[in-house]
Amino acid sequence: MSSVHGIDDATALVGMSELVVRAQVSRDCEWWLAVETRPGPRWCPGCVVRAVGHGRSRTVVRDLPIAGVPTVLVFARRRLRCPESLCEVRTWSEHIEQIAPRASLTERARERLASMVNTDGFSIAAAAVEFGVGWHTANAAVAEYTDPAVDDPARLDGVRGIGVDEKRFLNATVEHRTVFTTQIVDLDRHRLLDVVKGRSRDVIAGWLTERGDVWCSQITLATLDPAAGYRAALVEHLPNATLVVDHFHAIKLANTAIDDIRRRVQNDTLGHRGRKGDPLYRGRRVFLTGIDRLSDDRIARMFDMLADGDPYGEVGAAILAKELLREVYAARDLAHARRRLIVFFQHCADADVAELTRLARTIERWQTEVLAYHHTGRASKRTRREHPHARREDPPQRPRIHQPPPLPPPSHRTPRHHMDYRPNPQNPRPSTTLSRVEPEYCYNVVRAEAEPHDRHAATSDCGGWFMRIYWYWPHPHRTKSGLAIAVQRPGDDLVVQALSAYRGENLPPLEDGYSVVRDLPDPAPPGRSDFSRIKRTWVTARARRAQLESRFDIAHIENLVYWSDPFDLRAALRGTPSVGVVHDVWPHHSRVPRMIQRTLHQRLYSSVDHLIVYHDALKQKLGSEFGVDGSRVSTLPIPMPSPILSPKINRHGPVRVLFLGSFRRNKGIGLLLESIRSIGNDPSIEFVIAGAGEPELERLVYQASLLHGNITAEIGWYSESRKLELLSSCDWLVLPYSDFNSQSGVLRDAYAAQRPSVACDVGALGPTIREEGTGILVPPNSSSALAEVLASLVRVSAEDYGPALTAAAQKHSEAVVGKQLRQIYEDVAKLDRRT
Repeated sequence: MSSVHGIDDATALVGMSELVVRAQVSRDCEWWLAVETRPGPRWCPGCVVRAVGHGRSRTVVRDLPIAGVPTVLVFARRRLRCPESLCEVRTWSEHIEQIAPRASLTERARERLASMVNTDGFSIAAAAVEFGVGWHTANAAVAEYTDPAVDDPARLDGVRGIGVDEKRFLNATVEHRTVFTTQIVDLDRHRLLDVVKGRSRDVIAGWLTERGDVWCSQITLATLDPAAGYRAALVEHLPNATLVVDHFHAIKLANTAIDDIRRRVQNDTLGHRGRKGDPLYRGRRVFLTGIDRLSDDRIARMFDMLADGDPYGEVGAAILAKELLREVYAARDLAHARRRLIVFFQHCADADVAELTRLARTIERWQTEVLAYHHTGRASKRTRREHPHARREDPPQRPRIHQPPPLPPPSHRTPRHHMDYRPNPQNPRPSTTLSRVEPEYCYNVVRAEAEPHDRHAATSDCGGWFMRIYWYWPHPHRTKSGLAIAVQRPGDDLVVQALSAYRGENLPPLEDGYSVVRDLPDPAPPGRSDFSRIKRTWVTARARRAQLESRFDIAHIENLVYWSDPFDLRAALRGTPSVGVVHDVWPHHSRVPRMIQRTLHQRLYSSVDHLIVYHDALKQKLGSEFGVDGSRVSTLPIPMPSPILSPKINRHGPVRVLFLGSFRRNKGIGLLLESIRSIGNDPSIEFVIAGAGEPELERLVYQASLLHGNITAEIGWYSESRKLELLSSCDWLVLPYSDFNSQSGVLRDAYAAQRPSVACDVGALGPTIREEGTGILVPPNSSSALAEVLASLVRVSAEDYGPALTAAAQKHSEAVVGKQLRQIYEDVAKLDRRT
């Protein structure tokens, strides 16, 4: 503690002309200043005789901070006495304008405290803590300096949009019921206009009547809680206003439906209310959180809880309905919002859940006000305190009701560090990100002369126009892609966003040909499951969506993920024509109920402008299963690099059959092992099973390799060099898939290695092999038929399939497919330009 006496500079810092500082003390990080009035004669207020001293009394008041340090004034107030015996005035205390009798704050401090609450968005409790006084003292200061402004009728001038909402003002007690109020706010300036007791039509109608017809005719926008009484009053008194249901209240209705369904399912399945260990009770808060705000671990836990506690998928259907309703408000325009609202209604009808039917009927009654959210053409920014150095932009927001903070009870105490809050520093960004990649445009004379407003006016020498292409490519991308080279024309720019690591292996940078940005995290680090790969890919896509915006002529999304990308692609690709590749029309395996899967897939397939599949069978499935218009789907051969091997001629030794890939139920591992057991330990044929996946299947393959001498098991993920060794040493590849709604990537490896295949006739795999004559087909799920074909391979020459494999390799070459893909880019961009 330090003290200084008689410093004139301290008097100047206080800034009160009536006071002089006699001493100062630093105590508990506060300045305590001893002050008194300046010396001079004092006169009796009764007889104007010069007064004499009668002692002093000390008053402790808090003042404005000095240089950010809280300040306390210890005012030595003089007591005076009139020496005239006949005077009626005996004794009195001096006072100054800034320090009232029995005050805890100076008047300028009280004025500043009221300004913090009224202007800066502080709560009364927080402002009280800032000045070190009680809640009642702060509330009295706010009331004194606010009431004159509230009574001023001029404060309502210039209002063009209002928001109306109910608020619970006092909770019910033994003496009264719950007291509700109606709050009216100014949408333009985000300030409270008035608080009226009650929440009925008459309350709003009476308040608007007091304002007068002229004032009401100036209101062009009104946001409201979906209450019929509010709507009736606003329609009657605001003839020129457009009514809008705020998205907060619409989503609140959906959250209420989720809670109602969760409680009902809880009672139906377990026979009691939610308890600590019940899965649905543990997830009650997660279910109400937007899917785009959940981390990948919380999403995994949510699915686990739904799988354990929601046997009929009703809670999951309610969560999806909420997300579909959120998508309505996130639509880019009115027409888009109408389409999304139709999807919401269709989902609620398909779900056939009473609570969702009630929700859909409510939204239907208010759909005019819900859709008005998009054609108001306004962007109201919320009032908030923000760090001055925070690099964030206010996203465009449409009208919503500004919610004033509730008044905390008098006993509420807010810690001082609450007022000194600053956001944590942002994580350091990668050294190379899409926001920093700005490849130079290959302008020529034609492009340089193009008008700035017509981005496609310039054409290249090869026909078409110059394009800037973005690829979201969550794959290793170890070497230059021939497809990426083939899809470009002179003057194009291609930016590929790829993985920085894969299965723990750091991937090298690539140069020349196009830009590769390696900032996607490893989707399959050691020790993580296949389910985590999907989640991490989605998290990455969500983190990068702000980098896309509208800077590309076309966006190519590889490997759409059905339960994550719909929440991300619309925001990421807004304003950019997009093409998405559908590998799996239906997922290989999922714990999500099929009804929810179908809706998620429908949203996925509507989130991009054009879809690409690798066989007509997949295109037909998209139309029959999900109602995708055939004009939005193109069929391409699955692209593959140039053949890396020549057809094998193996005239000596046993026939080697290779199974390559992940171990999943639909890959037919059990069917293959059962067929091998039927063949027995035939020395003329050997089987190699290489890959990794589900632990149970890995153990099954390992045990089979111990029992059968003609089975070699390589459990674990193989490198590219090891895969090449496996392909070069085999004669045939076997693909015993039981259920497959996609095109096989292993078939691409077979074509690149010029090896024929034995495959089950499923999905797009069977028709491709049949049409191109590159292997032998067997009926699915028939171990006897598969065993018969495998046993016959010793009598079939693999080199007989060489011409067909060569022709298929040419058809599927990246150079050929790249030209077709480029034409699709141009067609989609032209269509987007016309629309």
